[in-house]
Amino acid sequence: MEEKVKKCAKLIEESKFILTLSGAGISTNAGIPDFRGEYGIYTTGKYDPEKVFDINYFLQDPKPFYDFARDSMKTLKKIKPTFAHYFLTELEKRGKLKGIITQNIDTLHQRAGSKRVLELHGSFWKSYCLKCKREFSYEEMEEEVLKREVPR
Repeated sequence: MEEKVKKCAKLIEESKFILTLSGAGISTNAGIPDFRGEYGIYTTGKYDPEKVFDINYFLQDPKPFYDFARDSMKTLKKIKPTFAHYFLTELEKRGKLKGIITQNIDTLHQRAGSKRVLELHGSFWKSYCLKCKREFSYEEMEEEVLKREVPR
């Protein structure tokens, strides 16, 4: 294992352009369940992914999405970025890491200080009204999601 760590460190040191792809695994140590693991969102059955993550279902009945969002926002209040998130931020500060492409919606990369983050699935960082296209900040949406069953 030590040899692999040294090899990885050497690759980072010699690299001029690093791009990171991240997914649920980087955030599980922060306390966020992944999707398919033992306590995963799909595994536990607490949420129906077809109802939560499908835009057509959302347009018919947005409540399952907001139930998920409400629980996620409560979790986000409790968690902090992990060593891995801060490590990537440090690589970015040193000019080694050119960006992060993530599937995660938890904003832990940004909370750790990373600036160049592309969120493939969006995040709770910004929300938009599907009718008027108005943008809402996390703080605005958090207030609405936590006080209303279905924000309008």
